[in-house]
Amino acid sequence: MDLNKLTLKSQEALSSAQNIAVTMGHTEVDGEHLLLSLLRQEGGLIPRLLTRMDAHPEEIALEAERELSRRSRVSGPSGRRNTYKQKEAGRAIRTELGA
Repeated sequence: MDLNKLTLKSQEALSSAQNIAVTMGHTEVDGEHLLLSLLRQEGGLIPRLLTRMDAHPEEIALEAERELSRRSRVSGPSGRRNTYKQKEAGRAIRTELGA
């Protein structure tokens, strides 16, 4: 996937999803991390669309957070290694994007 072809908001959402995963101690970034990232995005399309549909983005974000908090977390020396790799991957992506 060529990240340069994504919109700035999409790039921000992917970066935020990775940060959420790292912060929560998860070894992988998946759809729920991206969902939470999109729901939290200020001025983003997803919260506006949900609001227009009479849904509540804040409540959906809370449910996504609850679901993510149920997942196992990485801890100990191997967890630090994985987190470090994720941070390095994030830096490489940002460098590639010129951010």
